[in-house]
Amino acid sequence: MSFGSRGYVALLGVENADVFGLALGVEAEFTVPVKSLPLRLSASYFYAPDILAFGDADRIFDWDVNVGLQIRDSMMVYTGVRYLQMDTRPGKREVDDRLHVGVRWNLD
Repeated sequence: MSFGSRGYVALLGVENADVFGLALGVEAEFTVPVKSLPLRLSASYFYAPDILAFGDADRIFDWDVNVGLQIRDSMMVYTGVRYLQMDTRPGKREVDDRLHVGVRWNLD
């Protein structure tokens, strides 16, 4: 488990409705202890309150849950769901609320 920050910049396509923020959050990761099937489960939650959200934003919420399969030492395929919402004046914008599939490659 780790704690940290994440920066956000969103150019939302409406004039003078750009969003900037610094969110604080937590990430957790668990590797299933089976060598024949190296699964990794992860989740994170980040939140930027009004004092850390700038531009047209009041708040920023961002959470995700992922399941990954390690295919090499530095490469993993994963699927997961992410929800990213930016509360703007005068309403809310759900920027992302979909299923994701991808490849993560670490350059350590």
